[in-house]
Amino acid sequence: MSTPNAPATQEPPVGSTPPGEDDLTRSEATAVPSPAQPPNPLPGSELPPAADATPSPTTDEVALKPLTEVDATPSATMPSQESAYMPPSQPTAARPSFGQRVGNFFREVIYTLLLSFAFYLLLNTLTARIRVYGYSMVPTFRGGEWVLVNRLAYRFGRMPQRGDIVVFHPNNGSQEDYIKRVIGLPGDEILIQNGTIFINNRPLRESYVTERPRYSGYWRVPEGHVFVLGDNRNHSTDSHTLGPVPMDRIIGRAVLIYWPPQRMRLLRTRVYEEGRYLVIVDESVGDWVWAASRENGQ
Repeated sequence: MSTPNAPATQEPPVGSTPPGEDDLTRSEATAVPSPAQPPNPLPGSELPPAADATPSPTTDEVALKPLTEVDATPSATMPSQESAYMPPSQPTAARPSFGQRVGNFFREVIYTLLLSFAFYLLLNTLTARIRVYGYSMVPTFRGGEWVLVNRLAYRFGRMPQRGDIVVFHPNNGSQEDYIKRVIGLPGDEILIQNGTIFINNRPLRESYVTERPRYSGYWRVPEGHVFVLGDNRNHSTDSHTLGPVPMDRIIGRAVLIYWPPQRMRLLRTRVYEEGRYLVIVDESVGDWVWAASRENGQ
């Protein structure tokens, strides 16, 4: 009699390992490090010294290690940031005491005063500042104007030129300095007749006078002297009453009107010949004066 079919069981072959045990054995074989010897080194190379028995951390342990702990470990080959750049130390000065500050202040004040005094002496040696009074030089100057005078203009053997405006000490005992225009030079013969000025027999034409002189006379200018007249011919004390002016009484040449500001200008003169006339033109005076002088026949 036959029996019902029972599930068939297959016996493992002799010498084989059951499936469960085989998997366990293989996994353990991969987890346990092999005590196999390292490969032979290349010829000529030396093996590194044996490391200590401390096992190296696994990949999971390195990954779980905090980032700050990893960054805090200094590198053996790269210098730290502090040692890479060390800023130079800045020198420090001790704060001066109150007494030292007061002394420094007074020292600066004294230096400033001495420098100002030296500058004043230098300026006073080279120049003079005068204020014009009266109307003897109208229209070139007006009362109240301040004029800068060059003291060195006629030093070192230099002589005034015709048309220059000079400041001098008069020889009439006056305590005031005079400012006039040079008309005649040493050796010139000056003749004033019938309202016309003749210099060495040549009539003079000027751009800065508005009326002819109402006086007459003849003068020969000696050496070392100049003949000066005021631009306002009939209202001036000048060489037509005082005579020629010695050179040693001349202070200097007027070069600039510097006050008031609206009248500030340089004093420039041109001298040239025009036919039989000797012409003196003051370029700082307006053309209306020149037109008036031509209408007067000068």
